[in-house]
Amino acid sequence: MADLRMHYERQADGPLVKGDQVDGVPVTGFATALESGPDDRLLLAGDEACARIPTRPIPPREDPSIKRCGPQIAHRIGEGDVTDADDVRPGLRAAVSRAIDQRPEPGRFVRSLVAEFARRDCALWLIGGAVRDLVADPAPAVNDLDFAGTMLTGELHALAPEMLALSGLGDHRPHISPGRVLSVQDGMPGSERIIEYKALSQHGFRFPASGGDLLDDVGTRDLTINGLYYDLRRHVLIDPSGQGVRHLRAMPRTLAPVYAGDDPVERVKVVIRTVKFAVRSPDADMSEAAAWIDRHLADLAGELPADMRRSLLGFWGRCIPKERTSEALRAVERLGAVAGSLIQAVREGGRHAG
Repeated sequence: MADLRMHYERQADGPLVKGDQVDGVPVTGFATALESGPDDRLLLAGDEACARIPTRPIPPREDPSIKRCGPQIAHRIGEGDVTDADDVRPGLRAAVSRAIDQRPEPGRFVRSLVAEFARRDCALWLIGGAVRDLVADPAPAVNDLDFAGTMLTGELHALAPEMLALSGLGDHRPHISPGRVLSVQDGMPGSERIIEYKALSQHGFRFPASGGDLLDDVGTRDLTINGLYYDLRRHVLIDPSGQGVRHLRAMPRTLAPVYAGDDPVERVKVVIRTVKFAVRSPDADMSEAAAWIDRHLADLAGELPADMRRSLLGFWGRCIPKERTSEALRAVERLGAVAGSLIQAVREGGRHAG
C-alpha cells in the first residue's frame, strides 16, 4: 500500500515552513499582526522571547536567502494514520462532498478555497465536529465547517473578498479574532458564519503563532475524537494522535484529551468540553480523561483568578444547556474529585467574583 504521507512532500519553490533557514537563521514559525493589515510576519530563532510580534516580513518565495531544509507537514505522523477516506468509512468521500455542497454559494466558496490552496502549494483540511460526525455516520447533515491549513491567516484574509464575490457572497467578509481564527459571515449582527479557518498552530511564543506541523496542531485541540483532519483535495483522513478514529468507534465511545499545552484556561475548557460530550454519550468511557485531569489539574481549582473563573463560567454556559445541568454534574462526578472541585470553583467563583 502506498505511503499516503508522501502527498505532503514539499515542492522546491514552495512556501516557507518551520525548519527552513533565512540568511542562515532557522525559521521557527509565523504570526499575523492585526494592527496594520492584517499582516503576516516571519518568526526566527530567538523570537520566542519577544513580547510583541516582530515587524519582519515574509520574504518572497524566490528570495535567494531562503534555504528549504525544513520537513514536510506530516513527517511525524504514523504511516497508518494517513488513510484513504473510503477505507476509513465507505461513503465518507461522498458524504464530505455533500456537506460542502449542501448550500450552493458557500459550497462554491469552499471549492474555490481548495483550488487556491492547491495553486499556492498549501494544504487545507476540514476538521472538528464535521469530520467527527461524518466518520461516525456519513448519513446526517453537518452544520459547522471548520478548517485548518498551512496558508497564513493574513494571506487568506487578503484573498477571501474576491473569492467570496465570485461565489455569489459579495456581502460577506472575513474577520480575524484575537486568537487568529478567520471566520466568514455577512455584515448583519449575529449572522451565521460560513466557515472558520486557523493556520496550523505553533507553541512557544508569547503571542498567537502558526507554522507548526500536524502533531503540533492536534495538541491544541480538546479530545482525540475532535482531532481528525480531512483533506478535501486528496480525500485522505489524517489522525495525528493515532487514537481519534479508534476512540470514536469504541463501544462505548472513548473521551480522551489530546490537548498538550499548559494554558490553565484551555485545560479547564478541555474538562468542560469532555463533560459536554459525556452529556451526549452518557455511557462514554472517561477513564483516560479522569487520569489526565488528575495528572494535570490537581492544584488548579484554588489558583484560578476571578477573571478566568468568569470567562470559564461563560464557557460552561455555552457548552451545557441549563436543562442538562444535572446530567452534566453527574458526568463531572464520574471524572473524579479533582474535576468536581474545579467545576465547583468555576460555577461558584464565576458567579460571585468581582
